[in-house]
Amino acid sequence: DGTPLLLRAVVMERLNSLADDKTNNYSPRHDDDFRELLRDQSTTIHPRFRLSIPEISLHASGHQPSANMTMFAGSSETRTNTPPLTNVGGKLEVDATFDGPNVAWQNNLRAQLDRTDLDIKGQTVLPQEQIDDAVAFTEVRLNRVQLGMGSDEFHVVPFLRAALDTEITPVELLDATASPPKVTTLPRQLLTQESLGVVAFPGQMLREVRLGALMQQDLTTETTRYDAGVTGGLRITVPLFASLVFDGGYDLRYLVPDGDDGPTDLGVRLVSVDKILLPITSSLSFFIFTDAFVIGGKLPDTQDLASSLIFGAGITFAEGWKF
Repeated sequence: DGTPLLLRAVVMERLNSLADDKTNNYSPRHDDDFRELLRDQSTTIHPRFRLSIPEISLHASGHQPSANMTMFAGSSETRTNTPPLTNVGGKLEVDATFDGPNVAWQNNLRAQLDRTDLDIKGQTVLPQEQIDDAVAFTEVRLNRVQLGMGSDEFHVVPFLRAALDTEITPVELLDATASPPKVTTLPRQLLTQESLGVVAFPGQMLREVRLGALMQQDLTTETTRYDAGVTGGLRITVPLFASLVFDGGYDLRYLVPDGDDGPTDLGVRLVSVDKILLPITSSLSFFIFTDAFVIGGKLPDTQDLASSLIFGAGITFAEGWKF
């Protein structure tokens, strides 16, 4: 009927079921049932299927000055010098997982785009994309095979993952020296990856730790290129003061150098997304974030690390829909 259930009411109803029908007192014939109720089942996995949308966010904005705004081009007001533009962005994650005592099977799709289109009269200006990524993966975890790490409370399980990594729109390059300016569209990134390793879900603060071997196939061009390396990931959630929460996600990929490496081949790729969230409801939060992207090449001339840093804020639905 929609009325919240109190934990005390649920527990007392189960304990009262162990009472003798005549005396209404505890009956010793229920000793085995009572021991079963007291048994630690914190690590017991009950089979379940979950379809959820862990995160969805969307933002859009536009700027359209009047035709005579150019009269004030020398003003120090920012918007008198801002060309017409449109900015759109969003992030979507959909997850379907079966979790059982023997095996877990997870299927996940994540897509993110942040794009700005400028309209400057008499000039060719390409769209600017801060983020453009689409990743789908399927992963099998062998819950029955648990390896102890340091204590009986910390276990890791083997996993096997197959992933597809691409982008929503291809990269465009502008040659402004050509007459007229020439736009070149690069092939859309298309990577397939297989990883095999171990993963642990220790608790509410240290939510996930994973390490594995990686095979990658680059299908972006007509000639498939193969790489091997290691992959790692870390997810943490730390309560701060008041109701603020720190959430961090870190993904590292390292590919070993091989014979067909070129100047644009990446050996190191680190993505770090850190958020401070202020919950508004159980599923809606305001957040500020930093998104760091660090890369290093495979060749000696390109091994110096380069980085890109994005700052931002927004509102997001997290785990708002579960089935």
